Amino acid sequence: MIIDSHVHMGSGLLNDGRRFSHPSLDSRSLIAMLDDSGIDRAIVFPPIWEGGEFHDPTYERANDEVAAAEREFPDRIIGYARVNPNFGAAAVQEFLRCLDEHGSHGIMLHPDWESFRVTNPRLMFPIMEILQERGLPVTFHSGYWPADPVGYLLLAERFPDVTIIMKHMGYQLAE
Repeated sequence: MIIDSHVHMGSGLLNDGRRFSHPSLDSRSLIAMLDDSGIDRAIVFPPIWEGGEFHDPTYERANDEVAAAEREFPDRIIGYARVNPNFGAAAVQEFLRCLDEHGSHGIMLHPDWESFRVTNPRLMFPIMEILQERGLPVTFHSGYWPADPVGYLLLAERFPDVTIIMKHMGYQLAE
């Protein structure tokens, strides 16, 4: 079985379709892309919200789109929530909503695009505590400031039972 562990999907891609070579705006186009590539399943989460035609800075609409896609294709799509930790309690509430209403399988966080540090306990610990309580993973974009690999040591030591997936680990450090 081939699982793509990094797939963006949803109408947020309309805000900056130039960035992505094959934007999957909806579940059917995503499934077609997976089929064309010989991929069995995908871990799917929203793209960054950068403004545009609709307002969704805390990702409610985007998370709903991912959850709807997983309901439509439960054997193909593994839905992850996305939040911006800078929104504090609102981000935590959105993550809990995704878990309780949608059954999200984990969370994706992007320290660079959303301008936060993984070493900030005020922002990170509430999310990590939920992950620890529920036995779920977190996936991060990493490998560059403000997501240098050593910064994850604090989280790994404080939350040793949480699976931390570091995507793109070190690619900008090796250039």
